[in-house]
Amino acid sequence: MHISAPSITEALRRMQREGYVTVASKKEIRLTAKGLDIARTMARRHRLIERWLTDVLGLDWSRAHDEAHRLEHALSPVVEERLATILGMPSTCPHGNPIPGMPEPEAHNPIPLSQAPAGSTFVVERITEEAEADRQLLRFLWESGIRPGSRLTVTDVAPYAGTISPWGWPPRTRSGSTIRRSRRPGASPRASGPPAKSPDNMAVQALYALQNGFMGFEKSGLFFGERSGERVRIPIACYLVRTSDTTILFDTGLSPRAVPGLMRTDSLATFTEADLLVNRLDSVGIEPENVDVVVLSHLHFDHAGGAFLFSKSELVAQQDEYAYASYPAGFFSGFYYKKNFDLPGYRWRSCPASPCSGATGTLRGINRSSSSCPRRGR
Repeated sequence: MHISAPSITEALRRMQREGYVTVASKKEIRLTAKGLDIARTMARRHRLIERWLTDVLGLDWSRAHDEAHRLEHALSPVVEERLATILGMPSTCPHGNPIPGMPEPEAHNPIPLSQAPAGSTFVVERITEEAEADRQLLRFLWESGIRPGSRLTVTDVAPYAGTISPWGWPPRTRSGSTIRRSRRPGASPRASGPPAKSPDNMAVQALYALQNGFMGFEKSGLFFGERSGERVRIPIACYLVRTSDTTILFDTGLSPRAVPGLMRTDSLATFTEADLLVNRLDSVGIEPENVDVVVLSHLHFDHAGGAFLFSKSELVAQQDEYAYASYPAGFFSGFYYKKNFDLPGYRWRSCPASPCSGATGTLRGINRSSSSCPRRGR
């Protein structure tokens, strides 16, 4: 899902408290009957909305998948049933995956594309849910015309890395493309990123832990499997790394505008003038404009609050975390403050998966030609 570990831990804690999941002694997570019912409902709504967005509104797969995530939580049962009726009670989503509560699709015995032998002709039945989570792969398949119902012929299977070359799907935007699929389960194609800097040129010269105050938090939200609701004081920290040619800041702590509210509502919070990020940077001889790269582990208010200080730096965040933070689920909305990262004119670099290696690009919703964040309506 590419969601930060603290967000996952907090979500599990809340779902367990509300009776949606159980966590076994070996940390196995299982849906309860209540949780399974909710999961089926959300899967049904998500796939119906995807079908409506692609079949009626004409959106492509990747856009429809993202938009369905935003709309599924606001769909009422009445609208859900009406939508299913208007769409003709479809049995699958646009990717070919079954819609819960709908007539079962015709049964087949499909095999993964990576197992198709050279010379075989086959019909695409579905795009797996794992592939749906890979936006770059989903966009590539859409642009290449590889969709449920497409008839393809495997012309060649390379002996190395299992490269599959199908014929019969004239690409819409590229010529001579091949589907690159590793035979390793769950692998997906990756574009090559820029060459990494030599370790000799990136030698770390100094590492600073910058204290940014304290706040209270429940133990159950800090440690997986911890069930105690006791609140403890935890430090808010940022880390500055100085190499021979680059200055990197990891996380930016609290925004000064968030401090008064935190001090008023959190009895464990402490914050002094010296804890301001600009003052902590000044203590080690650094101004915000001297920071080359700011890496945000995730976009909670206590990690991304100071991002606004770095208008001349490159800001790095996970693409999926940025998208989720823009439209979080209701029970997570208190962890995100949009003004912390909705920064028009700033330079962002996306990281499509963790760790930040391989393909990178501009964040979804950010101007691709200039790599800067456009001003959006509020």
